[in-house]
Amino acid sequence: MRRFFNGYNHDNTKLRGIQFDLIDWENHSTIGVGHLQALITKQTLEKHRYSLALVIGLLGQHFGQPTGDCEFCTVEEFNAVPRR
Repeated sequence: MRRFFNGYNHDNTKLRGIQFDLIDWENHSTIGVGHLQALITKQTLEKHRYSLALVIGLLGQHFGQPTGDCEFCTVEEFNAVPRR
């Protein structure tokens, strides 16, 4: 995904006047104290929630682990994104 959007931005940002920035837990979360999923949600989705225009979820073999608040972490992440 990062390679795709970097290429898209390189070719289109000046031409079309839009740019996509990837907000992912690997690059936008840091270590902290507490439940791992809650930290990821707070540091990525809650921090950037009002600047999100497009949310893309890529899933592998499963829908995520239980978080204590939701049956799956993916559901918790999706619920953190505001609907417009």
